[in-house]
Amino acid sequence: MSEIRVCETNCEEVAKLILERLATKDLTLTSFYVNKNEAPKVLKNARVWGDYTHDQGKITIRLTPRRNLFWDSRAEKVTVDMDEYGVIVLKRILPEGKIIFRVIVY
Repeated sequence: MSEIRVCETNCEEVAKLILERLATKDLTLTSFYVNKNEAPKVLKNARVWGDYTHDQGKITIRLTPRRNLFWDSRAEKVTVDMDEYGVIVLKRILPEGKIIFRVIVY
């Protein structure tokens, strides 16, 4: 896996890398908070729907059905791990210290 620390200067480049890997593929997206007593949320058969948007450090990649993959590189500590086997892990550490993982399998 190659870990990328996302910041304001490379957030668009990272979004393009993610889009390159996910374009035209069926995705399974799992989202969960660390140290929260909630079951992970799983979304199957998602697809990239269009391009990404960038607004002052906030990246949004639109997915179907009605979901987004997003992060704010100005307010959050964000890392992206990508491997050659079809897995992307997005880790977001929010300002209040909560940690969210998004695991994408394609």
